[in-house]
Amino acid sequence: MRKFFGVLRYVNGYWRYGILNITFNVLSVIFSLFSIAMLFPFLKVLFSNDPQQIAQIIAKGKPVFSLSTDGVIDSINYTMSVASLEYGKLNVLVAICLFIIVTIFLKNLCRYLGMYFLSPIRSGAVRDIRNKLFNKTLHLPLSYYSEERKGDIMSRMTTDVQEIEWS
Repeated sequence: MRKFFGVLRYVNGYWRYGILNITFNVLSVIFSLFSIAMLFPFLKVLFSNDPQQIAQIIAKGKPVFSLSTDGVIDSINYTMSVASLEYGKLNVLVAICLFIIVTIFLKNLCRYLGMYFLSPIRSGAVRDIRNKLFNKTLHLPLSYYSEERKGDIMSRMTTDVQEIEWS
C-alpha cells in the first residue's frame, strides 16, 4: 500500500483532470442504465394489445414516485399508458427511439470525455516519473555504472515505468 501512495503522489498535480474524469465516468454509467435497461417497461406497454391492461394501469392513478425498482417501473408504465392513449402508440414509439438514441449518444460522449481527461493524468504522471528517473541516473556516481550493466539499468527503468503506466 505504501508503494501505491508513493505512485499516487505523482498524480497529485492533476486532480482537476481526475475530478472531470470521475464525473464523466459516472455520467456514462447513468446514461448506460437509461439507454438499454429501461426499454423493457416501455416496450411492454407499447406492444400490449390488451386495452384492459392499459385501462387498469390508468385506473390505478399516477403512482407515487420512489427510487425503488418497482416505483420507477410503475411510474414509467403509467406515463407510457397515458401517452399511448393521448398520442398513439406510433408517436410514443418514435419518442422512445429518439430517447434511446440521445441517451446512447450522451453515454458515448461522456465515455469519450472521461478517457480524454484521463489522458493528461497518465501522460503527465509518467512524464514526471521519467524525469525523476533521468535526474536520478544523472546524479549517480560513476562507480555505479562500472558495476552494473547499462542494458540492465535501462531495461529496469523502462519496464518499471511502463508497469506503472499500464496500472
